[in-house]
Amino acid sequence: MRYSHWIPNRADSTARTFVQRVAPMYLAADDTPWSAVCDAVSSMKHATERSRSATKYRAEFIVPHTPYKDDLRLTRHPDGRIDIISSSRIPGFDWGVNRVRVRRVRRILRRKGLVR
Repeated sequence: MRYSHWIPNRADSTARTFVQRVAPMYLAADDTPWSAVCDAVSSMKHATERSRSATKYRAEFIVPHTPYKDDLRLTRHPDGRIDIISSSRIPGFDWGVNRVRVRRVRRILRRKGLVR
Protein backbone atom coordinates (compact mmCIF):
# COMPACT_ATOMS: atom_id res chain seq x y z
CA MET A 1 0.00 0.00 0.00
CA ARG A 2 1.70 3.05 -1.24
CA TYR A 3 -0.29 5.63 0.74
CA SER A 4 -0.67 3.77 4.03
CA HIS A 5 1.71 6.16 5.78
CA TRP A 6 -0.85 8.95 5.30
CA ILE A 7 -3.52 7.08 7.26
CA PRO A 8 -2.15 6.32 10.72
CA ASN A 9 -3.08 3.49 13.03
CA ARG A 10 -4.24 5.93 15.71
CA ALA A 11 -6.23 9.09 16.42
CA ASP A 12 -4.62 11.12 19.19
CA SER A 13 -5.37 14.51 20.76
CA THR A 14 -1.77 14.75 21.97
CA ALA A 15 -0.19 13.92 18.60
CA ARG A 16 2.14 16.38 16.91
CA THR A 17 1.48 15.12 13.39
CA PHE A 18 -1.44 16.38 11.34
CA VAL A 19 -2.61 12.95 10.21
CA GLN A 20 -2.94 11.60 13.76
CA ARG A 21 -4.25 14.73 15.48
CA VAL A 22 -7.83 15.04 16.78
CA ALA A 23 -9.19 17.77 19.03
CA PRO A 24 -9.34 17.13 22.79
CA MET A 25 -12.67 17.20 24.59
CA TYR A 26 -13.63 19.43 27.52
CA LEU A 27 -15.91 18.60 30.43
CA ALA A 28 -19.25 20.40 30.16
CA ALA A 29 -18.91 21.80 33.69
CA ASP A 30 -16.44 21.68 36.56
CA ASP A 31 -18.76 19.40 38.52
CA THR A 32 -19.22 16.86 35.70
CA PRO A 33 -18.43 13.47 37.26
CA TRP A 34 -15.50 11.63 35.68
CA SER A 35 -17.24 8.34 36.49
CA ALA A 36 -20.17 9.32 34.24
CA VAL A 37 -17.77 9.90 31.34
CA CYS A 38 -16.12 6.51 31.92
CA ASP A 39 -19.47 4.73 32.30
CA ALA A 40 -20.74 6.23 29.03
CA VAL A 41 -17.71 4.94 27.13
CA SER A 42 -17.93 1.53 28.83
CA SER A 43 -21.54 1.18 27.70
CA MET A 44 -20.59 1.51 24.02
CA LYS A 45 -21.00 -1.50 21.78
CA HIS A 46 -17.86 -3.69 21.53
CA ALA A 47 -16.20 -1.90 24.51
CA THR A 48 -14.63 -3.58 27.52
CA GLU A 49 -13.29 -1.47 30.38
CA ARG A 50 -9.71 -2.38 31.31
CA SER A 51 -8.79 0.19 33.96
CA ARG A 52 -10.07 3.35 35.61
CA SER A 53 -8.62 5.87 38.04
CA ALA A 54 -9.38 9.44 39.10
CA THR A 55 -7.68 10.83 35.99
CA LYS A 56 -7.23 7.94 33.53
CA TYR A 57 -9.49 5.46 31.76
CA ARG A 58 -8.61 2.61 29.41
CA ALA A 59 -10.91 0.43 27.33
CA GLU A 60 -10.51 -2.25 24.70
CA PHE A 61 -12.69 -2.34 21.60
CA ILE A 62 -13.25 -5.39 19.44
CA VAL A 63 -13.25 -4.46 15.76
CA PRO A 64 -16.45 -6.02 14.34
CA HIS A 65 -16.06 -8.96 11.95
CA THR A 66 -12.31 -9.21 12.61
CA PRO A 67 -10.09 -10.83 15.23
CA TYR A 68 -8.52 -7.43 16.02
CA LYS A 69 -8.70 -5.36 19.19
CA ASP A 70 -8.04 -1.64 19.54
CA ASP A 71 -7.30 0.46 22.62
CA LEU A 72 -8.94 3.68 23.79
CA ARG A 73 -7.41 5.89 26.48
CA LEU A 74 -8.85 9.00 28.13
CA THR A 75 -6.87 11.31 30.40
CA ARG A 76 -8.55 14.00 32.48
CA HIS A 77 -6.60 17.18 33.26
CA PRO A 78 -7.28 19.66 36.10
CA ASP A 79 -8.47 22.33 33.62
CA GLY A 80 -11.29 20.00 32.41
CA ARG A 81 -9.55 18.95 29.19
CA ILE A 82 -9.84 15.29 28.24
CA ASP A 83 -7.17 13.87 25.97
CA ILE A 84 -8.32 10.94 23.87
CA ILE A 85 -6.23 8.32 22.11
CA SER A 86 -7.67 5.49 20.04
CA SER A 87 -5.06 3.18 18.58
CA SER A 88 -4.80 -0.12 16.75
CA ARG A 89 -2.58 -2.81 18.15
CA ILE A 90 -1.39 -3.64 14.65
CA PRO A 91 0.94 -1.06 13.10
CA GLY A 92 0.15 0.56 9.79
CA PHE A 93 -3.12 1.13 7.99
CA ASP A 94 -6.31 1.18 10.10
CA TRP A 95 -8.88 2.17 7.45
CA GLY A 96 -9.85 5.21 9.58
CA VAL A 97 -11.46 3.08 12.30
CA ASN A 98 -9.81 4.97 15.17
CA ARG A 99 -10.85 8.42 13.92
CA VAL A 100 -14.43 7.17 13.54
CA ARG A 101 -14.31 5.75 17.08
CA VAL A 102 -13.16 9.10 18.48
CA ARG A 103 -16.04 10.85 16.68
CA ARG A 104 -18.49 8.29 18.08
CA VAL A 105 -17.19 8.72 21.65
CA ARG A 106 -17.38 12.51 21.31
CA ARG A 107 -20.95 12.35 19.93
CA ILE A 108 -22.16 10.04 22.75
CA LEU A 109 -20.61 12.20 25.47
CA ARG A 110 -22.08 15.39 23.95
CA ARG A 111 -25.55 13.86 23.72
CA LYS A 112 -25.35 12.97 27.41
CA GLY A 113 -24.26 16.53 28.22
CA LEU A 114 -20.91 15.43 29.69
CA VAL A 115 -18.57 17.28 27.32
CA ARG A 116 -18.77 20.39 25.18
